[in-house]
Amino acid sequence: MNFHAKQPILVGDLISLSELGSQATLHGRLKNLSAMGYIKMAANEDGRKKEVVPNKIAIKRYEEISKCLKKAVEAS
Repeated sequence: MNFHAKQPILVGDLISLSELGSQATLHGRLKNLSAMGYIKMAANEDGRKKEVVPNKIAIKRYEEISKCLKKAVEAS
């Protein structure tokens, strides 16, 4: 699941990841991320499925966390 790869991340694919939680919990988390402005859920080409698209705020946060993780790995 990498937005840089230009592969769509579908809502259905995410909520089916049972190791992360129940479908209801994961759907609620997606709704919260959308409400906070981190993602938007847009219909794909045929309109039957929704794609999760990270917004600029999410991409910036991802980059910040990546830098912190890199520093932590280098320090150990």
